[in-house]
Amino acid sequence: GTNTSFVNHYGVYIHNGVVEKANTTLNITHQCALGRPWNAQHRSIFANNYLDDSIKPSGYIQWSATDPRVNFNTTMAEYKDFGPGFNLTGRLEASNTTIEMTPEQYSLYDIPAKVFQCPSGEFGNVAWIDQHPQA
Repeated sequence: GTNTSFVNHYGVYIHNGVVEKANTTLNITHQCALGRPWNAQHRSIFANNYLDDSIKPSGYIQWSATDPRVNFNTTMAEYKDFGPGFNLTGRLEASNTTIEMTPEQYSLYDIPAKVFQCPSGEFGNVAWIDQHPQA
């Protein structure tokens, strides 16, 4: 969903999770992107996640070849993802599409309270997050 009280409502924050195909019998190796930008203000981060082999070597992808929707405002990033779906070489070959964050860069986003804002603009809007996901 989107939070319509903010100008930019295109992004995602996924950390300490598992990204895998729902049906293990599917043959979709390297077919799924982590995401693509709806606009150039897109912000998303995948951090410390296990990625199965369904993830494209590039990680993220552009909207299209003629309308990439990626510029200096776009953040489509990863930090310490791992598993068969993580391919650093593939990420780097995709040039400016997927950002591999350094520890210093990620420190600005390393806990949800640093990511989610209240309508007032203050950070720390995390009461809605399920801190105890199902095992």
